[in-house]
Amino acid sequence: MYQITFQFENGGKPVVVDVTPNTTILDAAKAANVAIDAPCNGNGSCGKCRVKILEGDVESTPTHHISEEDYAAGWRLSCASKPMSNIVVQVPDIASAYQSRMKTADLSTGEEVATFNKLQEDIRAAGVEISCDFVSAVVEMEAPTLDDTMPDTERLSNAAQDAFDGCTEVRLTSTTPSRSSPKRSARPISRCRSQARWITVF
Repeated sequence: MYQITFQFENGGKPVVVDVTPNTTILDAAKAANVAIDAPCNGNGSCGKCRVKILEGDVESTPTHHISEEDYAAGWRLSCASKPMSNIVVQVPDIASAYQSRMKTADLSTGEEVATFNKLQEDIRAAGVEISCDFVSAVVEMEAPTLDDTMPDTERLSNAAQDAFDGCTEVRLTSTTPSRSSPKRSARPISRCRSQARWITVF
């Protein structure tokens, strides 16, 4: 048995877990409810489950996801690394990891709005058409009762029909968080006239 101590970049309380040989760091993290960014669920394709080995030895193969410099500094893919002794692992802040993959337009000041508008003008001047069919709406639904057994998806579909008059398709998108990453699934729940609309439920 080996002991893995997970330390967190955001200063959270360390988590200690005992694991058997041949257990990957990612699997140990899942068992200990430690969140490591792993969109590919540990098959080694995304390269996002990076952790830093602070103490101890691990069995790990170099990968193109980690530079030689980072590898020498102790960074490893948790899905492809197994402890060979008691180890201490630093886990990056998963919120920061998600944020690093997001590009967000912050239009909170007049200067930022002016910059954004200038970019739109430059793009249109180059002959590129800009369009956005995104719409949003607040839907209100009656609370379910014992006498009303209508499924929630159908209830939401009917409310969406009222909110998006004339749409061709409404997709219900649900987000289910897991230990390693949120999973999102979408399926059509209704059809009407016009363009497709998506409703995201968190």
